[in-house]
Amino acid sequence: MDDEVVDICDELTRFSDAQAALLTSRGLVYLTDLKLDGNRHGTIVAASHADAESVARRRGRGEKVIG
Repeated sequence: MDDEVVDICDELTRFSDAQAALLTSRGLVYLTDLKLDGNRHGTIVAASHADAESVARRRGRGEKVIG
């Protein structure tokens, strides 16, 4: 899988484990249902659920924020 596809699926790929854990602990990481390569889930880093939904809509890939 190339970096472009990974970036679409998971915005945490460029963060260290410690950075990802900090973002997650502060409630800034949103799980999405993204149907690329099967049923792979992705993540979005956003300030709110509404912001995460806005990012998902702009991507135009049918991605839905689920938590």
